[in-house]
Amino acid sequence: KDGSIRNGYTVGIINKRLQQREFALGVAGPPGIRLEAVGATPRADGRTVISVGPDQTREVRALITHKGPDAVNMAPVTFYATDTASGERTAAADHFHGLEEH
Repeated sequence: KDGSIRNGYTVGIINKRLQQREFALGVAGPPGIRLEAVGATPRADGRTVISVGPDQTREVRALITHKGPDAVNMAPVTFYATDTASGERTAAADHFHGLEEH
């Protein structure tokens, strides 16, 4: 109703260590995007943190919403997972699909 466009993604986070780890999930892309991870409540500092058990993979449903003043056709986005203890960071690239040009 408000003109926003939302894309859904499945983000897989792999923990190959033998202890539980927490990862802050983030996204970079066109101005005006917002990230929401289904089932994860953002912390007071605004970070979305995902816990992954030892030697496990966790899939997270991530929603990106664009509510910027400019229409987006297709734009690259990059998801980041940062280990909250060590600061190690990994990234995966994808695309945000918006309004199609006619």
